[in-house]
Amino acid sequence: MKKLLFLFLALILFACSKDDGDQQAFQEQEEFYDLITGTYRMRAATTDEPIDLNGDGIPHTDLYKEVVYCNFSLILDSFDCHFTHKLSYNGSFYNGSDFRIPTSEYAQPESEQIPSSCIRDVELPYNYKADAKTGEVYLVGTDHYIEYAAGFYVEFLAIHWENKRVFLKLRKRFRLPSGDTKWVILHLEYKKMSDS
Repeated sequence: MKKLLFLFLALILFACSKDDGDQQAFQEQEEFYDLITGTYRMRAATTDEPIDLNGDGIPHTDLYKEVVYCNFSLILDSFDCHFTHKLSYNGSFYNGSDFRIPTSEYAQPESEQIPSSCIRDVELPYNYKADAKTGEVYLVGTDHYIEYAAGFYVEFLAIHWENKRVFLKLRKRFRLPSGDTKWVILHLEYKKMSDS
């Protein structure tokens, strides 16, 4: 009888400690999502190989040195990304993110100046997941999101979140002043500016 009582008490203690562990893991996960949630601004944009978008004959890997703005286009420092947690859609919850990505279009000036490829922004949405244990953030690409990004010649390769910064690695096609196109690996860095 004592053995049964001891076994019963051990099972109760095990169940209680498991519930405490589950609650703590849930709390840590929610705190990690709180760290990620917010608005970030672009602080760096580089390519894996030099590219000449402004038509001056001097290619750079730093997109900031190559940018020519179209009418009404945002400056690169205004490009942003957002992470939200637990958005409700049709009664289910998901985590949403969207990224403002630079893309180029051919610009032939009216004057005798050199043609250029000016920078415009495109906003690409994705769902995401985060793991508090590993500190990793993962984009969840549905067919719709992947096809939408592909329409702007963008393929997401990797994402990394660290110390209130988001690092993206993309495969991106840019239009050159010659009218040709070039595929490059584009690295973007965004810094967190606010929690909303």
